[in-house]
Amino acid sequence: MTKYVKGDEVWEQRRRSFAKVLSVHGSALSLENDAGAQWIARAEQCTPATDAVDQAAPDGTRPMKALPGDVQVSDYVWVAGAYREVIDMRGSSHIGGKILVLKGHGLWVMPYTGTVYRPVHVRTTR
Repeated sequence: MTKYVKGDEVWEQRRRSFAKVLSVHGSALSLENDAGAQWIARAEQCTPATDAVDQAAPDGTRPMKALPGDVQVSDYVWVAGAYREVIDMRGSSHIGGKILVLKGHGLWVMPYTGTVYRPVHVRTTR
């Protein structure tokens, strides 16, 4: 198992989110994401951010951190136990997040910075 120290960047598998280690308490890590959300996770649920590969991620996509306003149609977000494709967007919600219309799920508010999976577009040259 990887030993983490304060300041390490990790990929937390349960939330499918990048985070920074705030403190280490035995096998428990105190984590914080870019939006300031904090939580406790077990060290075995984390992977160093540089090694992170989400096996469940949609093929042909790459992970990136995005503010709610930076999300694009065709991005994927983790909601209700699956990656859902963004098929449309609405204005901002009253809590400051972006209202996303997700394929197979309906409306969902993205309240803060999170990890999205963006399709990698292959350019062809002639």
